[in-house]
Amino acid sequence: MLKLNKVSTRLSWLIRYPAFLTFLVCVLFYFLPFKPKPFGDGEYHQGTLQLLQFIRHGFSGEVEVTKGLFTLLYYVVPYSFASLWNTEKMYLLFGLVYNWLAVSAGVGIMFKLFREQGLSERLQVFVFLLLNLFPIHVYYGMGILAESSAFLLSSLFVYFLVTIYKGNKESYLHYVGLSLSLAFFLSVRPNFMPYALLFLPIILLMKKPSLYRSIAAGVFVSAVCLLVLMEKKLDHSDAEFKKFQLVKGFVWSRYELRDEPFNWLPQHGMDAFASIDYKNNIKKRVEIIKVCKEQHLDMQEYAFNWMVQDIKMHPGLFMRQIFLKYFQSQTFVVTPLMKSKANGFLKWGIHVYINILNYVLLLSVFYSAWLWWKNKRAFNYFLPLLLFYATAFITIFFLHSEQRYVFPTRPAVLVMLAFALHAFFSRKAIEVQPSVERDNG
Repeated sequence: MLKLNKVSTRLSWLIRYPAFLTFLVCVLFYFLPFKPKPFGDGEYHQGTLQLLQFIRHGFSGEVEVTKGLFTLLYYVVPYSFASLWNTEKMYLLFGLVYNWLAVSAGVGIMFKLFREQGLSERLQVFVFLLLNLFPIHVYYGMGILAESSAFLLSSLFVYFLVTIYKGNKESYLHYVGLSLSLAFFLSVRPNFMPYALLFLPIILLMKKPSLYRSIAAGVFVSAVCLLVLMEKKLDHSDAEFKKFQLVKGFVWSRYELRDEPFNWLPQHGMDAFASIDYKNNIKKRVEIIKVCKEQHLDMQEYAFNWMVQDIKMHPGLFMRQIFLKYFQSQTFVVTPLMKSKANGFLKWGIHVYINILNYVLLLSVFYSAWLWWKNKRAFNYFLPLLLFYATAFITIFFLHSEQRYVFPTRPAVLVMLAFALHAFFSRKAIEVQPSVERDNG
């Protein structure tokens, strides 16, 4: 224990400037070969360019909002500066640096919470190392994607929520910050929208009513409604395209991990690595399109009914898929590495390493749930965090399983891990102290 204390003391400099160090990790990571596609699928890049033109033309024009408005508003800031050069290279550069700042701010906010709540330096060092020995938050910051803004907003939401629950004094700003951060987050990640239904009871019912909580509820509802109305006003994307994305999700959800339950390689096309399940999914999708065209049926409704019927006919398969998807969605697979001709030992060695670290976080969720169950009053703030985490799996179980859908819950999981370990070591210290006193006596 003494050696561990000495090591943590030597590494305590890591937590003095966690945001600055995270930004340095981003810069270093930029020169590594493992990165997502620079512009992802292109929807955020094109949508932000259209939004810039919309603003410059007196708020008139067409904007495609395919996956949430706030992500476009987020990228408007760096793209406004990059537009002076108006090249894809500069848009990417400004966007990436902006992502790095957002991710760094998110990390800084989490460690601000740890300091304010009196967590030990040793524990903070452990969390910082765990976060950066597998810096998936940095990886997602290497492309024009939604993950960096989601990470920042999720960190803010968790910070305000825990501060409110554990604080003795109430602050109007904390409640407003809580509501706005969640409202903006839901605009970035609409698949978390079911959590909006849980948010108001969490705020209004789990603590005694107050004017602050009423204002928070009003701010949240107003912000969500405003963002939805803005998106409807701005969005000129093809409605049929969005409906077809749901159709694809309904069909794929029933074939994912069906005949090849342990083929967890992400499937993105009919290449040499395409699984039997993915091929069957494509085949069924083509069949549904054909039937709906011939019989003039609503494709989304038809696909949904087919999914429900398939679940009813194969309940055992559905439960197995849910069980496997829970772990598959939290097991990171570096697709370019697995598809490369690299040495097999290197491939599997890297994946064992990153997923051992990742499963520490997974185990911490179970431990946090157990702590809340044993002592609901002391860990009352764990319940909204656990529900936030659980919301991610609605998409994974019923549409499509992918690691990035769970990623936005990472700040919540890290905070639960930190406070769970804090409680564990505090209890151990109390248990050890009487025996030490006897020995000294």
